[in-house]
Amino acid sequence: MNIEITDALLVAVIVGFVEISKRMGLPVRLDPVLSVILGIIAGVVYFPGDVKTSVMFGIISGLTSCGLYSAGKSAVKKEQ
Repeated sequence: MNIEITDALLVAVIVGFVEISKRMGLPVRLDPVLSVILGIIAGVVYFPGDVKTSVMFGIISGLTSCGLYSAGKSAVKKEQ
């Protein structure tokens, strides 16, 4: 599986949707769950052929978006 710009873009879109859900009132403790769910949905849409590959790609995308947000949040806190 090659990493393409669309894969990275997908992670950024998941981060954006999770941020929108937080501003709409979703409890912060549910953010990782939402990230994985959105990732699985995106994986199934992005890789429509093989279900196992789609779900695995989705889980990886969701967890990556969760980690990306956490790392960015930590970096911003250190600068302040």
